[in-house]
Amino acid sequence: MSNNLPAPTTDGGLSPVPTEAVLFAPPRLVEALQRDLAQAAAAARSMPPRRRPRADVKLDAYTVAVITADNPAEAFREAARWWENAPGAEIHATSWARVPGPVEGEWEVRLTLQVSFTDEDGEHTGDTHHSSRPR
Repeated sequence: MSNNLPAPTTDGGLSPVPTEAVLFAPPRLVEALQRDLAQAAAAARSMPPRRRPRADVKLDAYTVAVITADNPAEAFREAARWWENAPGAEIHATSWARVPGPVEGEWEVRLTLQVSFTDEDGEHTGDTHHSSRPR
């Protein structure tokens, strides 16, 4: 069982979680996680009942870091600062967007990094870059 989850008690309840194990997050992060889980569930429901023998569809839920800045240089600098504080993160994909900013007539850039972190076995989930494998 994860150290971040309360343990079941004999009466069916949950034991208190030690303060050092509680992860605090701003409400917007919790709301984003709820939205992402709902969207992942909708994607899973859309899976066709039968797939063709030579094709497959895989659904993954990845973590993304979205860096928003006034200009591309600042977005890359902020991404580098984030990366320095994310040991073990593996980038799977990136995307770039220029979007309307908070002020009429101004634009901002968004650099999105699709990432994963190592699991309990020290392995990354999802596709990562590896050397060629014999087939």
